[in-house]
Amino acid sequence: MANSGSKSRQRLTALTSIVREVDSAPDLNSALRLLVCRTREVMGADVCTVYVTDQPKRRHVVAATDGLSSQVVGNLQFGFGKGLIGRVADTRQPVNLDQVPQSLDQDVLLQAGIGPYQGFLGVPIIHKAVVEGVLLIRQREARRFDDTDEAFLSTLAAQLGSAIAFARASGEWCRVCSEGSSPPTIEGLTGAPGLAIGHGVAVFGVRGMDSIPERIVEDVQTEEARLHAAISTVRADMVALGSDLEGRLSAADRALFDAYTQLLDSPELTESQCLWCGKAAGRQARCPGR
Repeated sequence: MANSGSKSRQRLTALTSIVREVDSAPDLNSALRLLVCRTREVMGADVCTVYVTDQPKRRHVVAATDGLSSQVVGNLQFGFGKGLIGRVADTRQPVNLDQVPQSLDQDVLLQAGIGPYQGFLGVPIIHKAVVEGVLLIRQREARRFDDTDEAFLSTLAAQLGSAIAFARASGEWCRVCSEGSSPPTIEGLTGAPGLAIGHGVAVFGVRGMDSIPERIVEDVQTEEARLHAAISTVRADMVALGSDLEGRLSAADRALFDAYTQLLDSPELTESQCLWCGKAAGRQARCPGR
């Protein structure tokens, strides 16, 4: 039990670090490369790969990998419903296998020209009920990943979901799926018949500070207070939601709520942003409280 608690704490520390590093990446491709590298290292896996979902072409294609040849990026792909990747995406549930049947992994063996891998853990990348891709790790030897491993990977996948969705909407899409694709469009819902003229409002997803427009910071104390209030509100919502769903979720899924809550409790989260906001006083800056 003590070892399990120690592992959970180590994973939480690693999770906080990876999320911070990914948020600081200059673009989505850099973020994906960083994430697979750090995740493979933390999980002690032989391979970590991110597949992104290309809806128009009905396929899941490798966007970043660590442990396989870089040649598979953009080339290794699965049609909807095909192989283990298709199973993860279609069921929208983690798939955890200590020994992968070769029949389920035949496409990987043929396309990538790699030897068989036994241990497999794949989780769906979902944003607002839409499957954006699959995040997975592989092990050459037989390995059964535990609930802590599953919770860790699921939390990272949740972070990736919003990042990929934002990249699609903003036009900053990974090079793999942008080739031959049409310019991105944002669909809206009709509120009333006829024509209307008004101001459009862009709602910014959780993609990092660089996605927020710059504004003048005039009152540092007010901005800091708003930041603390926002974090407290999110934390309270997370605790309440976790309590409401207790008994209806697996241990791995419940661990996600604990991980998010502890991230919000991290002093580094508020201290770094308050320090940054103070430095931004009187000049153009992206204030986190706005």
